[in-house]
Amino acid sequence: MGTIRIWVTVLVLAVSGAAQAPEMIANGSFESGLSSWSGTQSLGYTASFNTTTNAPMSGAWCAVVDVLDTPVSPQGWRVQLRQSGLSCLHGETYRVRFSARSESVGSRVTAVLMKNSSPYSTYRYENFDLGSSWETYEFLWMCPATLGGDLRFTLWCGSQPDTLYFDDVSLELIDSSIDPDNRANWSAAGGGEIAIRPVATSITGFGAISDDGVDDSAAIQAALNATPPGFSCFVPNGVFDVDHPIQMPDEVTLLGGSPTESQMVFDLSGAAGEGIAAIEFVKWQRDDYVELASSSLAGDGAISVTDGSLFSVGRLLEVSRANQAEMYTSPSFDVPWAQRAVGEVVRIVGVQEGELILDRPLHYDYPLASLPKVRQFVAVEGSVVENLSIRRTDIGEGYTFGMRHAVGCVVRNVESSDATIAHVWISTSADCRVEGCYFHHALGYGGGRGYGVVCGGKVRDSLVWNNAFDHLRHSMMVKEGASGNVFAFNLSTNAWWPGSGDPADISFHGHWPSLNLFESNVCEKVSMADYWGPCGPGNTLFRNHAEGFQLEVRDHSNHQNLVGNRMPLVFVQWGVFDLRAHSNLVGGSFDWTWNGSLPPSQFLATPPPFWAGKPWPLLGSDVPGGTLPVQDRILAGQPVTPSF
Repeated sequence: MGTIRIWVTVLVLAVSGAAQAPEMIANGSFESGLSSWSGTQSLGYTASFNTTTNAPMSGAWCAVVDVLDTPVSPQGWRVQLRQSGLSCLHGETYRVRFSARSESVGSRVTAVLMKNSSPYSTYRYENFDLGSSWETYEFLWMCPATLGGDLRFTLWCGSQPDTLYFDDVSLELIDSSIDPDNRANWSAAGGGEIAIRPVATSITGFGAISDDGVDDSAAIQAALNATPPGFSCFVPNGVFDVDHPIQMPDEVTLLGGSPTESQMVFDLSGAAGEGIAAIEFVKWQRDDYVELASSSLAGDGAISVTDGSLFSVGRLLEVSRANQAEMYTSPSFDVPWAQRAVGEVVRIVGVQEGELILDRPLHYDYPLASLPKVRQFVAVEGSVVENLSIRRTDIGEGYTFGMRHAVGCVVRNVESSDATIAHVWISTSADCRVEGCYFHHALGYGGGRGYGVVCGGKVRDSLVWNNAFDHLRHSMMVKEGASGNVFAFNLSTNAWWPGSGDPADISFHGHWPSLNLFESNVCEKVSMADYWGPCGPGNTLFRNHAEGFQLEVRDHSNHQNLVGNRMPLVFVQWGVFDLRAHSNLVGGSFDWTWNGSLPPSQFLATPPPFWAGKPWPLLGSDVPGGTLPVQDRILAGQPVTPSF
């Protein structure tokens, strides 16, 4: 079992008044000779330390270490080029970077950060095998204690006789309130804003009649199908009965006149099946899987496939891999419906022989050992449902809004009541938005029912914000490899479940969701690893207020960020490590205070468009607090405000 490491952090951000320079190493370019540096060698070793103009990486000079003689069994730490007297702060993240080359291929260099005085504790070391050409090596390090002039940086060079060159050595403060290695580009979540589209058709023009108790589904579908892309199909006030799922066309808005008075009441007679929903943003046009030709890593902007001729620019791509052992802490979590859970949706913007150029960097690693595959598919794109009231009356499987193979689709300013499994379920999709809605009550709460908005398998970069949730089992959920999604400025109240225990209204529901941001939400309880196995890295809770219950991190959900929250209690289960937790107000006391200022947001540069002049930031451990815009709507008796 691993040990718990909760880094409580004193950070200095790049704000006015920050006292610490970001670069710790002096003369890292060796332009001033070996000033600030020293070299040592142990008995049995012969080495020299100099600077040279012989082909430096940059500038005019670089350092050269000649390891001339070593014992029969050399030890790689016996020749050292080092700099001492460095200062770092507890919990800060630093980037260690240096460039190096060697005369002989294969010399190992170890970069070491250690205490400079007794007991000379080693905090971090990384091994690098050098080549004959300059290469730059780097890693991130989080300082475990404040070290005022008592930190040493060393390059260990004694693995074999060789001539080693070093340049551009840096120990740089990373100005980030969360772990830079465990975050996504959350500013891209939700795609672009879709404006209100002009009305081209009305459902009443195709035979729909309100308040007559007769099924209007055929008329509604015909009206939508007749609406040109870029226009709206209008739903006037009244109650329209719908007995069959409604399928959204591309680039069309289903637009009500009022989010409370334009009502659709769905009775699907208990219809069940994959993707069944009252309103469907769904297509099933998929190609066969194609295997990757080589491994791809998180951050890569391209994928190599075995046959590039099968792929076309502009097509959408589902990337997936086989589930890994680290996803399971119980055999019962390895279930058929969650196979190949980890993956993402991207778009092809270029094809160069067998290489597919992607519109965004990958969130996950896809090593060949994980049997990675890709397939092209056709998605519903740019569809919107807006200003409507939706209610489900039959207890069946499925969802109120189902998004499967959807890109850039939106549910906005909608009141949705009495869901079955979930009000909104998103899977194998990207860039979708759920905003300004009121989701409340369900027709059942046990056996995987009673959810609000769920980002499920292979959902990335979607945005769920400014919504109210009430009387649901789990209001906001990420699961099955969902990554890069943002839930922000939402209100969840009265979480309810007939079983034992307190349900989490923010639920990380297993099978490796990663890199998701929950920011400035008001809720009751948060649970990471709420059954079905650990979370992947980089999920971030920032400036949330949990009122009533605890925030819990369970089941080996390592490498998470918990920053600037207000919580009654934080529970970290044994076996969770590398939890970056700081600046949280827990039970009225700070877990750790620090000298800088938290950023207002992890994904916005300015307040959102619905902010209406409120203080920015509004929530968090470092501000007095206030009511979210959605809370004001609830207090005013208008949980949903029309878009026009």
